[in-house]
Amino acid sequence: MTGSRARVLPGSGAAGSWLTNVIYYDGEYRAIQTVGELYDLGAGAIERVSSQYKSLIMTVRTG
Repeated sequence: MTGSRARVLPGSGAAGSWLTNVIYYDGEYRAIQTVGELYDLGAGAIERVSSQYKSLIMTVRTG
């Protein structure tokens, strides 16, 4: 899991808020899900993108 935070500063000079993004990885270090807060859609608005990978298994015959 990795993540980042970005500070959003309003034009009025107030403290602003934070936007957080997180990336989750599988056992082979491939990104399987990204979750991020959305700025313009209000508090609690998140975007979640998931990925699936197909495993290729090859059988080798000897003999």
